[in-house]
Amino acid sequence: MADDEWLEHCGKRGWIVFSHDRKFHHIDVEAAAIRDHGVAAFCLWGASDDTWEKLGHFVKAYPKIRHIVNSETPPYLYRITKRSRIIRVDL
Repeated sequence: MADDEWLEHCGKRGWIVFSHDRKFHHIDVEAAAIRDHGVAAFCLWGASDDTWEKLGHFVKAYPKIRHIVNSETPPYLYRITKRSRIIRVDL
């Protein structure tokens, strides 16, 4: 399934998207899908890390992620850095 198709499904269901794909905001179709379908998306650091390291990055960022999810209305895309810094990405 193409990215824009599954992003549409996520937006319709109100699901939160977590990915290691940093290119979402560089590809017009994916950025438009996030915007048009009201997707809440986070790009996590550690795509090439092992599973436990990926989990560690997520756990460290979780309080900030939860705050964003509870206080902002989608659409949005945030990039989570190696040091758990969260940066909003322009779509």
